[in-house]
Amino acid sequence: MDTFDIITEICETRDRAIAEGMPFQNALHFAQHVISEKYHISGKIVKKLSRN
Repeated sequence: MDTFDIITEICETRDRAIAEGMPFQNALHFAQHVISEKYHISGKIVKKLSRN
């Protein structure tokens, strides 16, 4: 898995959360947390990858 796969998965997870009615910022934090847990990556690194 490379960086672009992780970023893509963050965006897809965020977009699914938004489609379910979650506000953008909450959806982004949710996606970061989910991906961090799923791939055992530090939350700090995931946040850096998904900066706006």
